[in-house]
Amino acid sequence: MKSLCALLPWLKNFLGDLFKPQYVFVDFSYQEPNYAPLYREIFTDNLSFNANNNQLRFPVDWVHHDITLQPAIIAHIATVQSQRLDDSLDSPLSYQIRFKLLSQMKYGLPTMEMVADDLNMTSRTLRRKLEVEHTTFKQLVLDTRMQLAKEYLVNSSLPIAEIAELLNYHSAPPFFRAFSKFEGCSPKQYRQSASK
Repeated sequence: MKSLCALLPWLKNFLGDLFKPQYVFVDFSYQEPNYAPLYREIFTDNLSFNANNNQLRFPVDWVHHDITLQPAIIAHIATVQSQRLDDSLDSPLSYQIRFKLLSQMKYGLPTMEMVADDLNMTSRTLRRKLEVEHTTFKQLVLDTRMQLAKEYLVNSSLPIAEIAELLNYHSAPPFFRAFSKFEGCSPKQYRQSASK
């Protein structure tokens, strides 16, 4: 049930005005509990219990809705990517920097000095602390951009030039070169292999 609870608000945010609750059907694989009216407050009146599976059903054409890169969606992607990136490292400073980079990517990449200032330290101290973690600010920027690029390539149909712009590259060729060097294949090849 927790995953269904999380999916419904995301679906509302994703679709915006196109979301119509009367077209959402929620099935649960267990008996109707005494507190079923609470379910109707969270979900919809289109509930069924004793179903074969827990599932959320909605019109198939909603799946083909263009990604609108609304601030709420960007924030969600930033949070998810930041959590994924942090799963591999136990470095709170790296986490904070990645989160700042992800959350501000749409508005322009912050400089190391800006990030250091936000963290109440000098850029020299930030550089030193990152050395202890065996990374650099430049590497964190690259890693963050590439993780977000892969997310866009796999989960959207955005043109590569638009992805480059979202990642604050001044044009597509520098993004293309950086991605190819980082992943060992072009953005187009990565998208094609991910869709197989």
